[in-house]
Amino acid sequence: MTNNYFDSNLKDINKEILNRLYNICETIQNKNVNEKTKEILRKYINNKLKTIDLDSFDNPANFLSFVNEFLDFAHGVFLDHKVENIEQLENNLLKTILQESLSVSKQCVSKTQLKLEEIKSIFDKLYDGVLVIDTNTRKILSSNKSIEYILKTKNIVNQDILNFAKENKKDYYQELFKKFVKQKKGITEILEFKTAKNEPLMLEASVNMLNESAMVVVFRDITKRIENEKLLIRLNRLYEVLSRINNLVVRIQDVDALFEKVCNILVNFGKFKLAWIGCVDSKTKTIKPKAYAGDKKYLRNIVVSIEEDKPEGSGPSGIAIRNNKIVVCNDIQKSPIMSPWRNQAKQSNFHSSITVPITILESQGPSKVLKAYSDEIDYFNEKEINLFEEIASDIAYAIDFIEKKKKVVFLSSFDPLTNLPNRIMFGYTIESFIKHKKNFSVIICDINNFTAINNKYGYIKGDSIIKNVAKAILEVDKIYYAARTGSDEFGFILSTSNKDEILNIAKSIEEKIESLSFDIDMNLGFTIGVSIYPTDADTQEKLITNAEIALVDAKKKNLFLSFYQEDSNILIQAKLQLQSKLKNAIKNNEFILFYQPKLSLNDLHIHSVEALLRWNSKNGIVLPNEFMALLEETNLITQLGYKIFEQSINQIIAWQKMGFNIQIAVNVSPIQLDDPNFVENVVELIENSKIDKSLIEIEITENTLIKHLDKLTILNKNGIKIFIDDFGTGYSSLSYLKEIPLSGIKIDISFIREMFEKKNFEILRTIINLSKILNLKVIAEGVETKEQLRALKELNCDEVQGFLIAKPDLPQNIEYLFSQTLFYQELSF
Repeated sequence: MTNNYFDSNLKDINKEILNRLYNICETIQNKNVNEKTKEILRKYINNKLKTIDLDSFDNPANFLSFVNEFLDFAHGVFLDHKVENIEQLENNLLKTILQESLSVSKQCVSKTQLKLEEIKSIFDKLYDGVLVIDTNTRKILSSNKSIEYILKTKNIVNQDILNFAKENKKDYYQELFKKFVKQKKGITEILEFKTAKNEPLMLEASVNMLNESAMVVVFRDITKRIENEKLLIRLNRLYEVLSRINNLVVRIQDVDALFEKVCNILVNFGKFKLAWIGCVDSKTKTIKPKAYAGDKKYLRNIVVSIEEDKPEGSGPSGIAIRNNKIVVCNDIQKSPIMSPWRNQAKQSNFHSSITVPITILESQGPSKVLKAYSDEIDYFNEKEINLFEEIASDIAYAIDFIEKKKKVVFLSSFDPLTNLPNRIMFGYTIESFIKHKKNFSVIICDINNFTAINNKYGYIKGDSIIKNVAKAILEVDKIYYAARTGSDEFGFILSTSNKDEILNIAKSIEEKIESLSFDIDMNLGFTIGVSIYPTDADTQEKLITNAEIALVDAKKKNLFLSFYQEDSNILIQAKLQLQSKLKNAIKNNEFILFYQPKLSLNDLHIHSVEALLRWNSKNGIVLPNEFMALLEETNLITQLGYKIFEQSINQIIAWQKMGFNIQIAVNVSPIQLDDPNFVENVVELIENSKIDKSLIEIEITENTLIKHLDKLTILNKNGIKIFIDDFGTGYSSLSYLKEIPLSGIKIDISFIREMFEKKNFEILRTIINLSKILNLKVIAEGVETKEQLRALKELNCDEVQGFLIAKPDLPQNIEYLFSQTLFYQELSF
């Protein structure tokens, strides 16, 4: 705000100048400067500014002398005392004095005919450029040193001001000049000029009349500012492009759709005139556009090669592919490598281009290029090139993500060893047959003694046998559908319910497999169980179960094949006896928990264990494979399941008293989740115990996920972690995993055993990487060798479980492991 120290009877212009000078001094005085500086300014205000005889300013020479004296004083204070923003402050001061000085000169010109040289000393102190221009001829009458620096020439005086204007702006500026001379009002304009070296300039011009025949123009060079603003706009657009492409990575399902969307984003948000992505055709050695957006005329009949000895192969795309580096052409019409496409670029008004190679992760080299075109020369600078490098990296990651996601989807429905459908898909297909009301039969075929074969010849040989058997089965006529339903088990659907036909097909299977040579000295026998729809069952679960019952019956009777018989006394009586024993075992608390530790690969400590059910019968410890199916079938698992939770909670409390805060993972059957009170009862058990809910983890199989999503969601919201057990053997796909409230997955033991086969290793890497993207904890079960442990650590697996770490055992037998790290350090290095 202007200080009104001076009397109101002073001349308005002189008073305004002195008030501004006074305020400048006070502004500096109030800044964070030392006391010495403040004292200097106080003396100057009191001894100089307040004692000025304004009447002496009737003579312009006296006025200008005073102004120069003040500028010298102020400049010294600024420099000596390190005042902040000195250039801006001093330049604003100088411009103020200049404007007011011109006003004074106009008032006094009739009295003294003021000469230009008398105010040139003020001009030369300005950081901005100043020109005095003849209003009749447009010739420059006077200039200061700054304008010489801006225009890069001392040859300024007597030139027409429009000589420094851009050619395409001269007519407009000529009319603007006439308009100003006519109106005689001060204006400010942004002008497009050029230096004496023909370099572009952007100038902010403040124009005022000096007298009837001259104007004064103050020029501020804003070229850098305008360039930076344009660059900032371009960079912001590219950041927007990068952000939108990042968002595509986890949402897009198809590579072609990804390419199309990337091109559209570059054109719509990056404001490029054309964007396209091309793929290398290995046969023709050419790059063919796969997707594009923008001016597609350029791509008509375009030929781009990767062969260096061809003109079409020595361009940006060929160089980018061969050298795996970004190629920029910032002036297409002058770039020699653009000669084959120069005319097409000119017709499309393309002046700059960037070519970015896209290298898929773990591939040998780039196989795709991303190209973008601008209508500006020198468009791409270092920052933009770096952003395009990030964009290409994101595209490569997205392609890799999509391809690996397809592998995981395949893995969820198919057996990776044989490429046959897995057990889940087998069940779905049976359901499809049932819906169409067709008569058909279900066969379960088991390889006899396969465990002994694996033990004697190893898993590699065992896998080879499985693959050959699968291939042979597919060659048998009249097998409608084949699947691998277990480690040594195959399932078939036959489109007949005639027992004679079924028997003939079964013999064909046997003959086909017997014709194979496996180079082993053990007999590779087969046993087959058959169930028929609708005679034996009317659901896929029962049809498979009954075929398995028939299989067991055939093995007991040493038969090649057995049809399901409902009145099989041996099986029924055995099941009834076992059911009675299981009920008594629950009543007498004969079921106990063994615990198997899980080793954290982050710090090599045991933080969690898995609770494993054992039956402590009169005849010794019985494993779950002997009784679990019947517990589920008879729904006894629901009652027993709550006892398992109670035992686990009590064990957590006992370990806490010993100083160990150990998580316990509890396996939950889908039958338990069918209980409408399951969630409420489990949450109540944990809350009543006062333990942290995160110390209880629930492990479920993949086929439980979708059916019980609501209950799993409630458990998760209550702080109970959910893990998928035996991941890779069911049907969970990425789309499911993203929607389900999971904390992690446990990779099935079959993947760990076969992990060092190249295909399996890549699948394992994919599962772990995708799990990390989804923020899921990854646990590998069945780790039995140091090599497996070290490889899993390198793959960033979170925890491992298996005999190498510790066998399942009673709690008192594993507690010493909770504080042991040296042994695990030795294992992992």
